[in-house]
Amino acid sequence: MTDTEYQNIIICSGDSVYSGGAWQYSSGVFFDSYTNQNACDSTVITQITDDIFDCNTNYVSICQGQGYYIGGVYQTQSGSYWENIITPAGCPYSCETYLSVIPLPVVDIGSALDTLCWESQNLYTILDAGNPGASYLWSTGDTTQQVEIWGEDLGYLGWSTVSVIVTQDNCSATDSIVFWVDICEGIPGTERSRRVPLLYPNPTSGIITISNSAHAIITIMDITGKDLLKTKIEASETSFDLSRFASGTYFVKIISSEKVHLLKLLIRK
Repeated sequence: MTDTEYQNIIICSGDSVYSGGAWQYSSGVFFDSYTNQNACDSTVITQITDDIFDCNTNYVSICQGQGYYIGGVYQTQSGSYWENIITPAGCPYSCETYLSVIPLPVVDIGSALDTLCWESQNLYTILDAGNPGASYLWSTGDTTQQVEIWGEDLGYLGWSTVSVIVTQDNCSATDSIVFWVDICEGIPGTERSRRVPLLYPNPTSGIITISNSAHAIITIMDITGKDLLKTKIEASETSFDLSRFASGTYFVKIISSEKVHLLKLLIRK
């Protein structure tokens, strides 16, 4: 009578197992027959399986200022890095990762404070974010490399910040500039033809006045866009008591027959 024994063995790359009368270096099924001192026969059937692990070079790109965890630490410089990996079968491998660090786009839209005049037809500034071929997102909502900035486009009188996010090769950088928006009473009337709503005082503790908005629909919204107040006005100048609103940032939407304006309102108590 012959006894049969089965065994499964996983070998690592470069290792070997003695089976079937020879050293085996690759997958396969091998047979070994034995006869003991009592003249009993036995057969050992061995299934050998290679531990196959894909250790091809891994290519990774990150943006400047980011890190990629490999070899036990976060790497921040371009280069080739090796990491020792142990498979579930206990086989060791040394795998390569090539890390490429992409520089951020250089964005400079200016640093000097400038004054813009409310409703002035001829006084505006052009900002250029550079980096041709990149994608752009301005705080004004524009998506072009250059934008025209008018006083009334910034939403309210006083200090206002314009910023831009520039994305190139999936990496982004930002820059901003601060403007002072003024009424500029000395500007001739022919240059003050862009009639847009005025919202003042802003910031306010509760009472606001909206002018240049006859026959318009006024909607006051919170920062999430939820309508808090909606009314229709006929006069060219109308005041509202918002003292019941909490301190924070709000938006005033003014819909007239000519245009829709969205102004930012700050309530401070």
